[in-house]
Amino acid sequence: MSAKPAETHSLTADTVAEWLQHNPDFFATRTDLLCQMQLPHETGAAVSLVERQVGLLRDRNHELRSRMQALLESARTNDRLFENSRKLVLALLEAQNLEQLLVAVEESLSRDFQAEQYQILILDRDCPAIGQARSVPVEEARAAIGSLMDSQKPVCGILRDSECTFLFGDQAEAVKSAAIVPLKDVDLIGLLAIGNSHADHFQRTMGTLFLEYLADILGRLLPRMLERE
Repeated sequence: MSAKPAETHSLTADTVAEWLQHNPDFFATRTDLLCQMQLPHETGAAVSLVERQVGLLRDRNHELRSRMQALLESARTNDRLFENSRKLVLALLEAQNLEQLLVAVEESLSRDFQAEQYQILILDRDCPAIGQARSVPVEEARAAIGSLMDSQKPVCGILRDSECTFLFGDQAEAVKSAAIVPLKDVDLIGLLAIGNSHADHFQRTMGTLFLEYLADILGRLLPRMLERE
């Protein structure tokens, strides 16, 4: 009785790829074959598999270095932000009256955070005109910037002309983007407005952790200082 011929299997690209995945050391002793393999390049010329692997590793290394550089820069920025925040908090705690408190805020915003324009609005409370702070009737403020007052968190982006004029007065024309921060104790007691001459400086998607932190501190200290006036 004759032997049954052996069953043959056709090779496909997927079959070869799967086999190589299970045998990653296949080319370890076949360097001549590895160097003969050719791959198309973006320029149209063919390159060896080794050259292609070296190129991929070089690109990956460049990408990793770029990511590391971005992480380091972010760490440096956070360090500066933390240090400036620490100095501001200490200055606010050392303030003995409303004037010292407001001066500390304005000096820090201008010196440490490079704020170009800023205003502090105190709602429905007697507040002397100190620096960039002023007292505003709550109804007047609501008529001009009601939507900004209703926000529970800082609002960043481009303001309407009427909102910008109300907040920044004579300096409104120079403000192309702004961050509006509600100052609250139990209720809304005021607003901190910070403006910049670049339209993309303050954006709706930007992080506002520092602004919320500053708002929490001012929201607790301002009522105490106002009671002493």
